[in-house]
Order: sequence, then structure tokens, then C-alpha cells
Amino acid sequence: MGESLHKSYYTITVKLQAEDDKHMLIHGYTGAIDIVDSNIVNAMNAENISSVLSEDEISLLSQRGYLTNKTVEEEQSYVAHFADVLHRMNSKLYKNFGFVITYDCNFRCPYCFENIISKHGTAWSKRTMTKEMVDKAYDAMLKIEPHRELHSNNIILYGGEPLLRENREIVEYIIKKGHNLGYKFKAITNGYDLNYYSDLISPKFFKSFQISIDGFREKHNSRKFHFKEGVALIK
Repeated sequence: MGESLHKSYYTITVKLQAEDDKHMLIHGYTGAIDIVDSNIVNAMNAENISSVLSEDEISLLSQRGYLTNKTVEEEQSYVAHFADVLHRMNSKLYKNFGFVITYDCNFRCPYCFENIISKHGTAWSKRTMTKEMVDKAYDAMLKIEPHRELHSNNIILYGGEPLLRENREIVEYIIKKGHNLGYKFKAITNGYDLNYYSDLISPKFFKSFQISIDGFREKHNSRKFHFKEGVALIK
């Protein structure tokens, strides 16, 4: 504990529009959420907090994480350690699965680490999963971890570009079969062909999408081009 009592680095204060003189306190790693008066918020920013808050107020705010004696560096170190422990616990307890639907991609990004794949020929790099392969993959998941309750319920779709327009049929097969087995999906995609999947993009099937964007429009469009259409991608 390197400092006197002060507001935590992870305390977030939000002024409520619907209620005068009320603020919402949110704490980043304790998960605490509280509604307090403006005088509490002002007191938390005071140089000598103990002179403007009662012992009971200080005790409660400290228990909730809003006040601390830790330095910023100590708090950041604690959060990093806590996140690492949670990650290791989750990875040990639950098995995570992902499908590389194809190594093919509709982009030719100059920095892509998978560009080297094409140098080994296209006989296999242009291949896409078949329904038979998907069925065997789902069977293999239960062989790897026979206890279904120890599977992560989110399957990652990856590539190459998993959501190519020509992959529509096999992706729908993967999603609907997985849905019937109790899974949802995450996709790592460039988003170019998402309109071909509009009926499948639903919380019923997907947990999240990670869409790669290389900065602002000019920078993005200078680095990402469709290998056939060659058009700017952000208009």
C-alpha cells in the first residue's frame, strides 16, 4: 500500500440524467454498482477523504472497491494477476473448440501471416470443410472431452476467411448442427460477405463477431483489398 486513501483507478462515475444530484458508481474489478449523491462523489476526489466522509462511509466505499490505498501500479498489477488466474482456471476447466473452415480468403492483406500458405500450392489451401468432416469434428469433440458440461458453449469459426459467400452452405450446416447440440458461435471475419449470412446473424446462433478493421477509412482501404473486386471496403 503505497499511498493514502484515495479514489480507485478503476472507479467509474456516471452522472444520472433522470435524477438530479445522483451519480452511478461502477468499479472495474469488484463489479460493484451503486447510486450515490454528488457530495459522496465530490468527497472521493478530496485530498483528505477522511476529513469529509464518516468512518462508516469510508468503510463501505472501501469494501466496494471505490476507495483504496493501492497505487495505480499496484491496482493494475492486481487486475492483471486476477485476469490471468481466471483465464487459467477457465482454460483448465472447460475445453474450447474451433473450426478452421478453410484457409482460403477473399482478401490479400500484405501483412497476413497466412500468405505463406499459398506458396505450398492451392490443392489443399483452397479446400473447405465438408459435411462429413463437420460430423467427424463434432464426434471428435466428445472423444476429446466426453463430459459435455465441460465444453465451452462457444465454438470459434476461423480461417482463412470462414464466412466467404461460397462457404454459406457448410457454415449453415455447422451452425444449425451446433445449435441443436447446445452450442453458440463466435466468428473471426473480415466482414466482407456478411450480407450472405444475414438470416443466420442472430443471438440465437452467434455470441459475437470479431471484424478486423485497420484503423480509419483511408488506412483501412489502403491495406485491405478484395482479391477479385479490388474495391475500397469502407465507404
